[in-house]
Amino acid sequence: MVLVTNRPAIEAWLSAVPQVGSSIVLDSLPLRGEAIRGAAAVARAAVAVVDSEAAPLEAVEICRELVHLRPDLPIAAFFCCTRGLTPWHLEALWEASAGRS
Repeated sequence: MVLVTNRPAIEAWLSAVPQVGSSIVLDSLPLRGEAIRGAAAVARAAVAVVDSEAAPLEAVEICRELVHLRPDLPIAAFFCCTRGLTPWHLEALWEASAGRS
């Protein structure tokens, strides 16, 4: 799994969650387009988790970049609360990550 976030607390929390079996590897990348381009973590990931809470527009761009790099990669864009997210942000995240045609 590749986690894309700029929040160390989210990375620490997800790293602390007990993992089923030993086959789950958590790689973390910063929420920047240049960080994911060519990243081995993206190439080997079974799923991408994009933290969209703090920077929803950047998360939309990351989702689009991930779709471009790995069209077959499942993407989960998440947020902890809706403060700062508008309906437009949610729609853009949906279209960029899960709502691909």
